[in-house]
Amino acid sequence: MILQSKLLLELNCSAITRPIEKVGLYVPAGNNPLPSTAMMLGVPSMIAGCPERVLVSPPNKNGVVDPTIVTVAHFATLTYF
Repeated sequence: MILQSKLLLELNCSAITRPIEKVGLYVPAGNNPLPSTAMMLGVPSMIAGCPERVLVSPPNKNGVVDPTIVTVAHFATLTYF
């Protein structure tokens, strides 16, 4: 997005916004998984147009990441580790 403004007769000012190329999103999942956090981080990064978005979350006591977090990551088109 380019924002432009004319300040004086001969002075133009502009700002160009670009998405961050790579972002890491951490979703805590200690005793209670937080899929809403995955959604609150994943959707804005998708709307912003970040090309590479990585979601990380700790596994539960069985060594697997909570399935609801994996599902949210899938729908928000996140790369998951």
